Amino acid sequence: MVFVTNEKKESTVLRSFITTDRMHRRLFEKKMASIGVHRSQHRILMYLFKKQPEAPSQKEIAEQFDISPAAIAVTLKKLENAGYITRTSPQNDNRVNTVAATDKARAVVEKTREYSEELEKVIFAGFSDEELNAFEKSLEKMQKAMRQYEEETKPEGETAQ
Repeated sequence: MVFVTNEKKESTVLRSFITTDRMHRRLFEKKMASIGVHRSQHRILMYLFKKQPEAPSQKEIAEQFDISPAAIAVTLKKLENAGYITRTSPQNDNRVNTVAATDKARAVVEKTREYSEELEKVIFAGFSDEELNAFEKSLEKMQKAMRQYEEETKPEGETAQ
């Protein structure tokens, strides 16, 4: 039996976009697993390097990733136990932890940059500069539309992030 659908082109394009995102994530996570770092841990390490020389607080990291303080504490504990971060408390306040990446984390971040560049080369090998520019413009247009929709559908009293 053959199914005939009148699916709109927008739906098939969006589904293809989501599938592509999932494939990219899966390929990247597979590479990351080979060095023993989960994607969420990697994101935190990248953030810490981006913030250097500042050492953000545990609370700032939780807010940055919109994760509960308890969940971020678990992830940071794993990173600390593996030697990727150090946590310190200012002398006058044990309630606050600042988080800094270690040299071991630097090696992981460098390796993941290599993985990212490798994956980019594979993904975009058949694209011309013109195609990449058009694709980028399309993505920007989608993001603009989603931001506008988000703003228009925001419940009253909610502030922009």
